[in-house]
Amino acid sequence: MLETLEFVHKQNIIHRDIKPANIRRRSSDGKIVLIDFGAVKQIATKPTNQQGTITFTLPIGTPGYMPDEQEKGYPNLSSDIHAVGMLAIQALTGLLPQQLPRDPKTLEIIWQNQASVSAELAAFLNKMVAYNSAKRYQNATEALSAITITIISPPPTTVKGANPQNLLLIYLSVFLTAIIGISLGLFIHSYLNNTAPNIPENPQKTDNW
Repeated sequence: MLETLEFVHKQNIIHRDIKPANIRRRSSDGKIVLIDFGAVKQIATKPTNQQGTITFTLPIGTPGYMPDEQEKGYPNLSSDIHAVGMLAIQALTGLLPQQLPRDPKTLEIIWQNQASVSAELAAFLNKMVAYNSAKRYQNATEALSAITITIISPPPTTVKGANPQNLLLIYLSVFLTAIIGISLGLFIHSYLNNTAPNIPENPQKTDNW
């Protein structure tokens, strides 16, 4: 989603209505595409007053996905970031945005008790959906850079100084040890069977007993 949105933001365009209904997966290559650009807002054409301050625009979007500043008529690129973050949280929790409570003091969304995620991913999503737009990633490029750095797999555990040749020797040694152990066990088993006394199945009592 962020890769798709990056292209949109590079055109200085705010989509303003990112939600599940406006997302499609292209059958030709499996890539995510955005549809319904009827609500887009081009940053360069935002009306300003004589002081150069951005004035009010009609609040367009879908409740739950659009953030507070967008509802009040002052969208920016980070408003789209908020919507993508809400999509991710919805996917993780299985809950609609309207079903998630907010902290009464900070107005931040409470969702982590509904999903099991790493601390890094939780911090990334929390910044995406921050109530204050200034605390969010300001555009898709910034969010992509952050997720590339923070959301990474831990490095594989290796033995210090180990290399492919050493590992091959270790595996070969283990294999040969197992083969030798099995062979020795079979030899001992066979030897004991061959040297065991031959006791008749139905021994009769004799004077020698």
